Amino acid sequence: MSRDLRDYLDEHPTPGSALDLGCGDGRDTVHLLRRGFRVTAVDRSPSAIAALGARDDISPPMRAMLTATLADVRSWTWPSAAFDLLVATTLLDHLPAGDLPPVVSGMMGAVKPGGLVFVQVLTTDDPAVTGEGPKSEFASEIRHYFRPNELLDTFRARVRVLRYEERTEWDQDHGSPHAHGFAVLLGRAISGKGRRNR
Repeated sequence: MSRDLRDYLDEHPTPGSALDLGCGDGRDTVHLLRRGFRVTAVDRSPSAIAALGARDDISPPMRAMLTATLADVRSWTWPSAAFDLLVATTLLDHLPAGDLPPVVSGMMGAVKPGGLVFVQVLTTDDPAVTGEGPKSEFASEIRHYFRPNELLDTFRARVRVLRYEERTEWDQDHGSPHAHGFAVLLGRAISGKGRRNR
């Protein structure tokens, strides 16, 4: 789990319903379950959903609070105002830029007014773009590297921004050590008019 989200949840422990988009094998999902969230975990990869289902660190009580869903967010039927927390860690950068507006609208429509929104994406500061330093072995899967402030501009009319940062950090979780350029946004969904189609 990103330290930005972890630190915020440490300071504001508010379990409820969470949506983990692009969940992969469940790194964020497991942390959310441990914090008492009921989690809907969504990924378009059958192998990712299978890996999530096979994890041995999800206890039976936690498993009862998990709904794993095989779906592509571009065609998924989004629930309406169903979640207290939405997590999208390196999801939007895996989509072509043209697919972002409807997906972002779906995301924001799925969050309850005042719900917490956490989004992390790769940026044009990533070595896969700059050519400076080693890059991830998964770099070819990224469809859209976000420009400076692009993530902030995408969500600023939809959330009350609590934290926003663009940074470069090292990743030693997979493959050879490499750096990533990240943008991280944490905010509260704005209620009422203007949550969609901005």
